[in-house]
Amino acid sequence: MKTDSKKNVAVIKKRPRLIAVGKYHARLLNTYVVKTSRWWDFQSIADPEVLGARGFTPISVDNVKTYQWIATLLGREPEIGDAIDFNDLLGQECLITVEPSKKDPEYQREVTAIHLLEGVEASSAPGALRDETTQPTDQDDGDF
Repeated sequence: MKTDSKKNVAVIKKRPRLIAVGKYHARLLNTYVVKTSRWWDFQSIADPEVLGARGFTPISVDNVKTYQWIATLLGREPEIGDAIDFNDLLGQECLITVEPSKKDPEYQREVTAIHLLEGVEASSAPGALRDETTQPTDQDDGDF
């Protein structure tokens, strides 16, 4: 999208592809604080052209969800007294769970959980990963 600041007009060059609900091998692109939340921006590694997904955690590193996300991206449990530089987490890879946003489920997706990459299997959705309940079909030969 190109914006002309003088006219406040944007020209749409292409329609962004919304990431599908599922599990993805992803990379942390950015993390920042907005009011009382930490925002986490992820990008699918298999299909970087797909619009990424954002997750939210409380700002406090003492919060269970925030602590778990930090530990997953570090690849270890932080020690008491560790100073976490969030810039050091950028580029780290993990498995993200993407679900419809509660605010706007038709047009927005949200990262609800992140996990280590161990034991990950790909599924038939582009860039998505197979969970334990997904069964192969006749068209799904398992070669990904």
